[in-house]
This record gives sequence, structure tokens and C-alpha cells, in this order.
Amino acid sequence: MGKLLLIKHSNPILDSEKPSNQWVLSEEGKQRALLLANQLENYQFSQIFSSVEPKARETADIVANNLGKKVLEKENLHEHRRESNRIIYPRDEFENIMKKFFHYPDQLIFGEETARQAKGRFEKAVLEITNNIQHDEDLVIITHGTVITLFVSNYNFIDCFQFWNSLGMPSVVELKLDDFQLNQVIYL
Repeated sequence: MGKLLLIKHSNPILDSEKPSNQWVLSEEGKQRALLLANQLENYQFSQIFSSVEPKARETADIVANNLGKKVLEKENLHEHRRESNRIIYPRDEFENIMKKFFHYPDQLIFGEETARQAKGRFEKAVLEITNNIQHDEDLVIITHGTVITLFVSNYNFIDCFQFWNSLGMPSVVELKLDDFQLNQVIYL
């Protein structure tokens, strides 16, 4: 039975002049994506699914180029909708916003969708992929920390804020492909 690897993209350039869904990788992010490629060498997969957001797609392209894989963009694997230009908050302020976001999943805390809406959209996209692949190989999806956290919380007992806050850029969340139980998180 294969594994589902939900991978948080590498480090972007933070830019308050652009919505976060348009951010691209920093030079450090590109280098860290190479480390990610090395980490994925022992998994058995033929393709990488990617969010349409540039920071995720760039991460996927770097990994794919280094491992000789192809990348398929898939709609609805994007991050919680944050389509307006946003303030780059000090870390503690942003953490407080994210605590509220996870704690009140039906309230619009920030951005353009609630936690519950983001979870439903992302889960539907993941299930569409898993229902159309062979389960004898691993499934790799390069995406975003918030939606990864929301998905994992649907199948595992986790503290959403703590889990989200622990994910580095990039990081690999390895789940069992048959029931989405958490195997491990690989921090790079």
C-alpha cells in the first residue's frame, strides 16, 4: 500500500505588495527544494501533483526536474483563499490570527474562505486524485500548510494550531494512503 505525501512548499519571498497566492520562491526556498528532492528519492511515485500557486508549483518543478518526474497542476489544492494583498504581520500576531482560524472553523477570520470551506475544497480535490490512481505507489502532492493541517485533522486527532505551527518550509506529512492515518512528519 502506498503513502500519501502532503508536502508544504518551500520558502517564498514575502511581499505585502502581492497577495500570498502570487508569491514565488526565494533563493533559499529553491535550495531547500533541492533538499526536498533528495528526501523523496526513496519513495515510489511517477508524478507530482501541485497547487497552482507559484510557490508550490516552483517547489514541484525543482523536485520533478531533479528526480525525472512530471508535474500535474490540480485545481483546488491551493492554500486557504487569501487573494487580497495582505499585511505581513509580526509572527506573534499572525499566530493569534491562525489560532482563531482553527478554533472557529465556520467563521471568516481572514482571507476569503472559512477553515471549513478550505478543508472541504481541499479534501474533495485530494479524494478526486486518490480515487483515480493505483494505490501500490506513493502519491505526492505539493501544496500549503493550512490546508494540509485541515486535511490531516479530519482523519487524525491533532491540535491544528500546533501542527500547523510546526510545519517548516518545506516539510513532508506522510499519511497512509488507504485511511489517511498519520505516519510521520519529516522536517527539512
